Amino acid sequence: MLLFKKIIFSFFNLFHIRIKYNYKKNLSKVGGQDCKNFNSTLRVGIIKDTNGLHSDYIIACEELQLSYYVFDIFKDDWLSNIESEMVDFLVVRPSVNYEPWKQMFDNRIKFLSDKIATPIFPDKLCLWLWENKLRTIDWLRVNKIQIIKSYIFYDKVDARKFLSDCDYPIVYKSSSGSGSSGVKI
Repeated sequence: MLLFKKIIFSFFNLFHIRIKYNYKKNLSKVGGQDCKNFNSTLRVGIIKDTNGLHSDYIIACEELQLSYYVFDIFKDDWLSNIESEMVDFLVVRPSVNYEPWKQMFDNRIKFLSDKIATPIFPDKLCLWLWENKLRTIDWLRVNKIQIIKSYIFYDKVDARKFLSDCDYPIVYKSSSGSGSSGVKI
């Protein structure tokens, strides 16, 4: 099966096909509308993501009849769009399918939260930790929060020494990815 997957992935760029499919599927729930005015006392800013997962925020706003505006943080004019629209707070669910997109989200949300007074949910620390196990483990350790025994190596010699002395089996988990993605035994 693994050989079959490698052959398929070497001939087809399934990553972008999956992204487009998920985006269409998620946005079909809301019709892809970028703003709606319910004349509510609050106006929600929704940061768009590549999978269309921001559609859950749109659905919630429509059910609660809250006015909203969807911002595309992937566009070059993202900052001027956010600054020009009067919203009471922003909600974000970052794209994590592709590391450069996650880095872009982290960078832009950090710069944005430092520049504007509009609250952002989740806050920039939570978003920075989002889907990054290495950051999360280090943050938990620094804050003295008990976690399962974990080992992080940035030095190949230290990693090899650990592997020669550890008890097997061991479980490897990549820094990003949810569920069982990136798990190796």
